[in-house]
Amino acid sequence: MARKAPPVTLLGQAAKLPDSPDAAILERVPNPHADTYYVARFTAPEFTSLCPVTGQPDFAHLVIDYVPRDWLVESKSLKLYLAAFRRRRRSRSGRGHERHRSACHFAQR
Repeated sequence: MARKAPPVTLLGQAAKLPDSPDAAILERVPNPHADTYYVARFTAPEFTSLCPVTGQPDFAHLVIDYVPRDWLVESKSLKLYLAAFRRRRRSRSGRGHERHRSACHFAQR
């Protein structure tokens, strides 16, 4: 039996930028093609955060690929989550590990 998706709260209205990635809300929507294996891709060509040493902006081009099963990550909530890193001082490897842990936790809910 398919699980019911929690309500999507960010679409169709103005949304405040989260103070931190921990405060961001990642939302999901049912995958209408859960019986088909395919790659979902999300790109963030202007991902920014702060360098932990200098405090200067650090830039990256992110490409997130995943094979969805029952759920898809709702893109507006993902954009807000990634934007929350702009205020955080973290090395690139630290940010990558943090995003990976968050995504794995999110996918297992």
